Amino acid sequence: MTRIVCVGKLKSHFRDAQGHYLALLQPHLKIEIVELKEGRSVEEEAEKIKKYLKGYVVLLDERGEEFNSHDFCEFLKEKLNSDITFIIGGKHGVDESIKELASSTLSLSRLTFSHQLARIVLLEQLYRCVCIMKNLPFARG
Repeated sequence: MTRIVCVGKLKSHFRDAQGHYLALLQPHLKIEIVELKEGRSVEEEAEKIKKYLKGYVVLLDERGEEFNSHDFCEFLKEKLNSDITFIIGGKHGVDESIKELASSTLSLSRLTFSHQLARIVLLEQLYRCVCIMKNLPFARG
């Protein structure tokens, strides 16, 4: 099971993109999106996040390790066969306790993205990885 735990509700203009990538991923990858309500503090959000941490935990953070798409696919190869949880914090980031619980930290880019856009970029990269692993053509659009 691949789980993406996100703090904050996805805005409507990103929902179509999320639906698009989930539809593309559905035949190849069991994926669950968990949207958590923003808390009054990162500590409060951390307590909510901890309830969903299963398997290998990857925290998305701008200071994390960067990969190109093929290296990201290699990184994920074995992990996608078991439980993997991606964490995308809210607009104020994540509590130190979550950083300490993460198995690894991933940066999607040296650029900073909103937590909402980061979710879409992660879904796109998961789909790209599935295409690479299964030698499928990458459907654009």
